[in-house]
Amino acid sequence: MKWFRHHTDVSSRDFIKTLQNEYGLNGYARYIKVLELVAGRMTEADQCDLTLTWAEWEQKLAGKRRQLQMFFEFCHERGVFIIEVTGQHLKTKCPELLNLRDFHTKNLQAAGKKTPSLAPQTSENTNQLFTSADEWAQWCTGELSYTERKVNSAENQRQFRLWVASNVTTDEVCQAVDIAISAGTGIEATDLHKLVAQIRKQKLEEAKQC
Repeated sequence: MKWFRHHTDVSSRDFIKTLQNEYGLNGYARYIKVLELVAGRMTEADQCDLTLTWAEWEQKLAGKRRQLQMFFEFCHERGVFIIEVTGQHLKTKCPELLNLRDFHTKNLQAAGKKTPSLAPQTSENTNQLFTSADEWAQWCTGELSYTERKVNSAENQRQFRLWVASNVTTDEVCQAVDIAISAGTGIEATDLHKLVAQIRKQKLEEAKQC
């Protein structure tokens, strides 16, 4: 998995409030870090677990074994993580990630395809060509977690109309999002459009070399 969705109201969840009351921001940071570590190993399959030695967990979560045992047990008791301890190894499973998967991995899973590299590719099973700004607004709301205010902003509505006029496909935007996430940049529609233009330019250059 290249990334997972992080909703802006995560901190308002009862579990997170309790976690922070018990362990402070260190607890919250470790929770997010575990999600990142497990997500980094996920592909289009539903495998959402990670097994490491205690020494590896200590290094990755910046804590001593006893502290981490209490943290994992806390999360396990509340059903957030499912843990198994075998000797010097701890396995943690994060079912929540199945609902937070990046849309590209979910689409690939539905299509029965392998997770691709960042190189531009197309898939007839996941590719869509919209004919209205409203369709793009709905897609960005569902797949990119855009808020209602964001999709209805004048700038994004203009961008959606531009995508319709220039026949931008969802696959191209998926590729742009992958690139943006890998580069650590934002996924605003205007930024994604610039990346789509780069993707198209690259395709043209590759076609000329054939």
